Amino acid sequence: MFDLHILKTFGIVAVSLYLVDKVMNHLIKGLNYLINRKENMKKNNQKFAERLKELRKINGLTQSQVAYGLGTKHPVYHRWETGERSPSIETLIKLADYFDVSIDYLVGRKNEK
Repeated sequence: MFDLHILKTFGIVAVSLYLVDKVMNHLIKGLNYLINRKENMKKNNQKFAERLKELRKINGLTQSQVAYGLGTKHPVYHRWETGERSPSIETLIKLADYFDVSIDYLVGRKNEK
């Protein structure tokens, strides 16, 4: 490996392979972090979707009934239940209140309702 040095005769800064290697390692770590974060978000969203569907069925409701009760449209609710989309924080609060559970339960952080 080369160290960072200045070639005085040409006035050029030569970047060492060592520094290039360090930068590449940081970029790879950053990309791995983003990929893992996205995978974790998918898992969390799937847990939310499962809980939402479970709560709806336990209460003997249709997707349309829950959507109407929340003041939203059926296709929007359907996407939450299939894990295609996530609701806003305000809607999470409405859902938790609607089903009388905690937000932590709804998103799968706790098993106690």
